[in-house]
Amino acid sequence: MKKIIKEALLNIEEQPQTKNEMMLVLSSLTLLNALVKLEDYKHDIHYGQFKYKVTQYINYCLEHPELDLLEELFYDAKSRCVYMRCLGLQFSYHDICVKGVFADFVKSRENREVGFDAIYKQPRALGIFKLAKECVLLNITSVGDVYERFVTLGLDFPSLLERHRNRTTKN
Repeated sequence: MKKIIKEALLNIEEQPQTKNEMMLVLSSLTLLNALVKLEDYKHDIHYGQFKYKVTQYINYCLEHPELDLLEELFYDAKSRCVYMRCLGLQFSYHDICVKGVFADFVKSRENREVGFDAIYKQPRALGIFKLAKECVLLNITSVGDVYERFVTLGLDFPSLLERHRNRTTKN
């Protein structure tokens, strides 16, 4: 897993030019966000290595609309969560910094509410990461093709799904 963590950290240093490259960045962020919560990897990764990158990538996407990297972007101030859709998959990240052009976007009419798909990506993060690598390698850009592959993914980290369920039942 150390090799995969290193690869994910390298991926979040890239400047994506295509949707499948953006999906690789988002899947890398999601994988790192999942692993930091698991006891086995807490010593290999920490939030400071990647959390700020979410804001950087949102700003990058907003500054480069010609690249059309995201199909959807919404920041919910109440839950402090950003939702991004790329190649049909919705990625979400909590407690990120809102600054730069992202701050302007949040205040604008373009920040249109979207619903949460209720498909938790962190428990499937490794499979999504591998799927994103496949999308880049094979130049898969069809939302339908991505979804067909996504629905076959199992749970890589079931404890994260259980962790979420425990959190929501307490609230």
